[in-house]
Amino acid sequence: MLRRATAVLFAFGVFAAVPSNVGVTITGWLLDVTGTYFAAFVFTAIVSALGELAFGLLIDARSFID
Repeated sequence: MLRRATAVLFAFGVFAAVPSNVGVTITGWLLDVTGTYFAAFVFTAIVSALGELAFGLLIDARSFID
């Protein structure tokens, strides 16, 4: 049981690291192309809004305890 929990935590860590690396790359590219952080802030706002929309549509708020 402990091995499975460790594997799940490792998977969360890997999946959390990928978007952070991609985000830094995209931010650097937007800064090079536009010369300002405004595009990076707009990109961040769009990604946050899409994540919030996906969370609202896909997550069920039912209780696990009856």
